[in-house]
Amino acid sequence: SQVTTVITPKGRKREKVEEDLAIVTPTTSYDDEKKVKFQKLNESNEDHWSIAMSIFTKFEPGLGHDGVGLYGTPTPASARKVLERLSVSGCTHIDIGAADGKMMLGAMALGAERSFGIELAGNCLVTKFNAMKAKLANAIGRHDLDTTLACDTDIINLSPEGVHQWIAHVFGRDPGNNIVLSAVWHGFTIDAKKALLHAIA
Repeated sequence: SQVTTVITPKGRKREKVEEDLAIVTPTTSYDDEKKVKFQKLNESNEDHWSIAMSIFTKFEPGLGHDGVGLYGTPTPASARKVLERLSVSGCTHIDIGAADGKMMLGAMALGAERSFGIELAGNCLVTKFNAMKAKLANAIGRHDLDTTLACDTDIINLSPEGVHQWIAHVFGRDPGNNIVLSAVWHGFTIDAKKALLHAIA
């Protein structure tokens, strides 16, 4: 809200002082400053997202990729919708069935504190993911990107006690308490789906 102050010189009649009025209006309010900060954050996320998706696109259709859309990796639009609904910024993001790490790259671009991915396919995907991760880190100036992909890992064989235990077992890390989880599970077996649902129940 704007505050307007009228300053009237002393000793003159009110009807004659119109030309001497000075109107003082703050150029920005507290709410305006918050909006500017939020806008800058959104612009930063938008830039980082575009960079992350551009890097991923340059690596496709590489290893671990079945195309884009229904039976392949999520489209950039659907991936972003999922990650924004999860509110990944500042959180630990975990992606089960991570393939070659598109959701993980997206989560880091949108401000996730860290991201862990678990994938059944072979370790060759780790090489691809690490190359994309390095390019993203250089492009956005976050050289401490804390994101790791573990392949050749079947969640059916992991502890049924929960996702915390999965991360501790696979990565030797404590994911903390502020966790969000994604899983594109169209390729999961029934047993794998049961294992995941049991772990997050």
